[in-house]
Amino acid sequence: MPERVAAVFAELHAALSTVGLRGSVEASVATQRLLLAFLASGVADAATMGRDRQVLATLKSTAFRPMAMADRARAAGVSLTELRCIVRASTGLSPLNYILGTRISQAQSLLAEGFVARWEGGQPRWL
Repeated sequence: MPERVAAVFAELHAALSTVGLRGSVEASVATQRLLLAFLASGVADAATMGRDRQVLATLKSTAFRPMAMADRARAAGVSLTELRCIVRASTGLSPLNYILGTRISQAQSLLAEGFVARWEGGQPRWL
């Protein structure tokens, strides 16, 4: 990984550790800077980044379904090993941690909007 990309990635990691609105904004800015640094480094081409974005989008869209990781990889059109490599290279997280982060982010958004849920039969019931 080029040095500039690694430095910006470290900034993103620190921003993601900051709780609250400030952390969210810092993470957003760091994400954009990371993408720019990554593109400037010439490491990724548009096709690879498009596929990687599609894999992450598939993980996000299936994050709330009870699925095995191999099934998620299949849904994304990659092998389980490719899934792990793509998610780790794109986010610095394992696929499971990326999914958990997606779930936590959604829960925080719902709570901020005033939604409350009670679990019944293994499913959320929105109150």
